[in-house]
Amino acid sequence: VYGVAALMPHRREPMRYSMVRSLQKVESVRLGSRHYRRDSPLGLAFRGILAVGWRTGHRLAEFVAHPSGELCYLTRGDVSFVIAGVVVCDPTPAQLRSMKAGDVILIQPPRSKTDQFGEIHCPFPSEVPLSDDDCSAGHILRQQELDAPCRGAMRTTTPLFADEHGHPFTHSVMDTLLHHMLTYCYDSKTATCYSWHSLRIGLATALKAAGCDDNVIQMVCRWTNPESLRTYARHGQSLHID
Repeated sequence: VYGVAALMPHRREPMRYSMVRSLQKVESVRLGSRHYRRDSPLGLAFRGILAVGWRTGHRLAEFVAHPSGELCYLTRGDVSFVIAGVVVCDPTPAQLRSMKAGDVILIQPPRSKTDQFGEIHCPFPSEVPLSDDDCSAGHILRQQELDAPCRGAMRTTTPLFADEHGHPFTHSVMDTLLHHMLTYCYDSKTATCYSWHSLRIGLATALKAAGCDDNVIQMVCRWTNPESLRTYARHGQSLHID
C-alpha cells in the first residue's frame, strides 16, 4: 500500500472562492523579506491574477514572464471593453467612467502550452462583467485602466499586470507570494496543499457543482483533453457521502 501511495501524483486542492476573497482582503503584511501592500504594483497583480484567474481559468503562466523571453503573457491589448454595446479596444478615461451595469470586459487568451500558436482558444475571449466589488475582476481591470492609462500601440506589449518598471512578474515571485499569503491567512500545512493551479481546479469544481455541462467547463477552462476535466473537476465531500 505504501508503495502505491508513494507513486501517486500529489494533486493540489481546489481553491474555494472564500479563500480567494480572504487572500485579496489582506491590506499590508510583512512576508519574509518582502513587505506586501494591497495597493502596490505587486498587490494589484496578486489580487488581479486571483480575480481574473478565478473568473476565466487562465493559468499563471499566462500572466507572468516566459523563460524564453517570448511574449506569452496577457497584455493590456488583450483586454477590450463593451460599453453600451460597442466594443472599445483603446478606451478613454471618459469612456471607462461611463461604464454601467450590463457592460462587460473581454479578455483575449494569449498563446499557451496547450495552444502554442493561438489557433484554438485565442478567437474566443473570456467575458467579465463590470462590478462595484473591489475584489472582482471587472472592477480591478477597469480601475487599473483609470489609475494607470495605457493607450495606443503600447497596449500590445504592456503586461496586463506589471511591476513598477513595467515588466511582467516572474513565476517564482508569484509562487512564493501565494505560499506566504496562504501561510499568513491559514497555516503552513494548508499552504502546501494549494498552488496557482488550484484556481483552475476550484473554478472547474465550482462549475461542476453548479450543474454546468462537461463540454462547457472544458471550454471555459480551455482544456483540449477531456481527461483534464475528469482529473480536476472534483465533487465536494458531501456529494461523495450522499
